[in-house]
Amino acid sequence: MNEILQVLDKLTLSQTPFEDCFQCLDSKVIKKKYSRGEVIISEFEEGRGVFFIHSGLVKLTKLDKNGKELIVSLKTRGDIIAESGLFNKREYLYTNTATMIHEGEILYINTSLFEAELKACPLLTEKVIQNMGEQIEEFSTRLFERAYLDIYSNLLITIEKLSKKFGRRLNNKIYIDLPISVYDLSLLVGATRESTSRALSKLKSTHLIELKEKRIIILDWDKFSSLL
Repeated sequence: MNEILQVLDKLTLSQTPFEDCFQCLDSKVIKKKYSRGEVIISEFEEGRGVFFIHSGLVKLTKLDKNGKELIVSLKTRGDIIAESGLFNKREYLYTNTATMIHEGEILYINTSLFEAELKACPLLTEKVIQNMGEQIEEFSTRLFERAYLDIYSNLLITIEKLSKKFGRRLNNKIYIDLPISVYDLSLLVGATRESTSRALSKLKSTHLIELKEKRIIILDWDKFSSLL
């Protein structure tokens, strides 16, 4: 099976096969393995292609006006990176920096080649546009949360989002299967490491979460969700 199709689980509609859309692309796809901490693209780099996560975990970050790094979102298998440059008639820079958190493999396709495939496959185009809309909504929501909510509330929302994307439920507990440090949490929350650590200690004192081997466990999902 075409390697792109293998990672497009999140874009594939049930009973909507996309095999015919990628018959000629296999030979033009570049696969590369990235180590932890390796930069895939930079927001200061000229955009040239679209990336698909085959395996691993990627963080998308952006620098604010003070040069502080903020995590925009976390991406995993099946997610697309740099799709905002599609059908851009002028030269452009990537909107975010993408860095590998857990080593994995990334598929790369030249933008113009992928655009040609999208023109030939309207159903896939619809799903890519939907994905772009979700990314814009996620970014706008995150900006609002950082601007108007306190650090503790932001931490609660961040953990909830992590639980939805990486959580595994067992009875009333949620195990977030993602090793994450206090520093990483601070980048997601948009606060200093010290402030995030204090908010995390406050949350741990409620006995609703615990950290075990850098993994967050929500001990009582019903009570935790009532705080949101």
